[in-house]
Amino acid sequence: AGGVINTPAFSATIATGQDIPNNTATKVVLGSERLDSDGKFASSRFTPTVPGTYFLTAEVVYGDSTTECLLSCFIYKNGSVIATGHGFYQSATGTGSANASTVDVADDNDYYEVYTKQNRGAATFTVTGTTFHGFKLGD
Repeated sequence: AGGVINTPAFSATIATGQDIPNNTATKVVLGSERLDSDGKFASSRFTPTVPGTYFLTAEVVYGDSTTECLLSCFIYKNGSVIATGHGFYQSATGTGSANASTVDVADDNDYYEVYTKQNRGAATFTVTGTTFHGFKLGD
């Protein structure tokens, strides 16, 4: 009787590796949807269209390097950064990730995207995994 419904909700992942240029914030292509409760996720963008407060979280995972470097994950709202997280690629373990999370109030035309940046120094560094999830918090 009367449970909280947290929709719209979505969960998307990167479908294939994506090369990220050195020291340039780059939109991550999220080609695989795991969940899209109301059809609000398309073209690597979440556009809730339902006003309310949303929880959003993203993680980028890098691979293929022997050079240690700083990694960044950004959640953008309408083209501007609203959440930032940093991580470090460790050559000894061959792993590196960064994540960002936020709670944000959306109106009927806001949209959200994930961007990433790396400072390896080389021309590109491949994002091998990324997830982006979100849902409307209960009223």
